[in-house]
Amino acid sequence: MNIEQEIKLRAQLAELHNFPDLYMFKFIVPNEPGKKDEVLKFFSEKADVSTKKSRNGKYLAISIKEVMISVDAVMQRYHELKSVKGLMSL
Repeated sequence: MNIEQEIKLRAQLAELHNFPDLYMFKFIVPNEPGKKDEVLKFFSEKADVSTKKSRNGKYLAISIKEVMISVDAVMQRYHELKSVKGLMSL
């Protein structure tokens, strides 16, 4: 995510959410062993997680709902997840 995209996302989050609030993260990752766990290590055990394989099984969609305390906390989580190879944020 470049700086312009981050500024736009911060503005949207501030407009749409009254933090603390439940926030849904959505990702697509290659459907490889351990990839889901690599993403989930950044979230608490209390987070609500759902997954769905792509039609051909090559990718895995991961939706994670977790209470976030601020726009900064959401943005920090996205920055942390940059370390996951092949992750696409939606």
